[in-house]
Amino acid sequence: MEEIKLPGTTLAYPKGEEDVFTVIEPVLTATGGLTLRQVCDLTGLPASTIQNWVKRGWVASTVGKRYGERQLMRILLINMMKDAMPLERIVTLMAYINGSVEDEGDDIIPDRLLYSMLCRILRETLETGSFDEAAIQKRTRLTADGYPCASAAAKEKLIKTLLIMTWASLGSFCRQKSEQAFREKTAIS
Repeated sequence: MEEIKLPGTTLAYPKGEEDVFTVIEPVLTATGGLTLRQVCDLTGLPASTIQNWVKRGWVASTVGKRYGERQLMRILLINMMKDAMPLERIVTLMAYINGSVEDEGDDIIPDRLLYSMLCRILRETLETGSFDEAAIQKRTRLTADGYPCASAAAKEKLIKTLLIMTWASLGSFCRQKSEQAFREKTAIS
């Protein structure tokens, strides 16, 4: 089986990890945040894209020119969906689940946990090789059930958001695979 990348990054998916943030957290802790160059290397995104996302208010402002957990998780979430969903819709979806990008107090779930949940759903889906809608809905509900939301309405928002993010991320994955196959198999440029 082909190596699966940690969604939104250039890193290999860590085997057996339930909370994928544990792979990234030590680097953030040791460095006090990542530089723009390090974020570019981690995500494969150009610096101008990341800076534009911050400038437009889609990613929280940096602290001392360093990208901490909040900024990095938001960048990864946007990056993993951007090939299948317009950026404005991604931003609307992020606001739906977590309100203002600069205010953690209105979040239903920290971006770190949202990212880890989404990665778990994607990994399980890709490992089964089936994009069956009922199975993905069940997997999403089971994953969301592990997180204590403040209300039933918040739980439903979480489930709805995870489903949309899952389909967008799978769409991005499929698009990348089709482009890779086109380049490799046809040698058409």
